[in-house]
Amino acid sequence: MDSTKIRSLGWRPRHDFDGALRRTIEWYIENEWWWRPLADERILHPTPWKLRW
Repeated sequence: MDSTKIRSLGWRPRHDFDGALRRTIEWYIENEWWWRPLADERILHPTPWKLRW
């Protein structure tokens, strides 16, 4: 994704990509109680795109 146009209007990201990704992963690890009920065996399957939904 190229953010040149929006940056030319003065927008700047608040977080760098690597840091934001790290924090997101940490959140999901620390908050399994939130996402676990939403994930069934189809979602957690090693190759869910191969399943027939």
